[in-house]
Amino acid sequence: RYVYYLTCDDYYYPNHIELLSRQLDNNPEQMIVFGKQQILRHNDKTGVDVKHFIRENQPIVPQAACQIDHNQVGHRVECLDKLNGWWEEGRQHIGAGDAAFWNKLNQYWPFYRVDAVTNVHRFHKNSIQSLE
Repeated sequence: RYVYYLTCDDYYYPNHIELLSRQLDNNPEQMIVFGKQQILRHNDKTGVDVKHFIRENQPIVPQAACQIDHNQVGHRVECLDKLNGWWEEGRQHIGAGDAAFWNKLNQYWPFYRVDAVTNVHRFHKNSIQSLE
């Protein structure tokens, strides 16, 4: 019924899928939801993650590109049917595939926030958005 995204260097808190699924279950008019995101900076020398900030966003986001990370999101499978497909592929979308996909989704639906931190995005020296 629902689609979630997770990359190999980030992680969900144990309640991520439960909270996003509950939001979708209780609000049939909402097609796309997202949780607040903990941003951590990973110190590659010490192996320690350091809290950087919480990405909260507005409660309703009509233009999610470059604002909401793919690990934050859950959406109904019907969204894929409406768009006739998934993410954009190709080198031009490396590092922004989610933004291109969010633009397509936002043609039809806004993103609705779940009021909880549900996932973690880690920046490290090998991440595509490295802070170094």
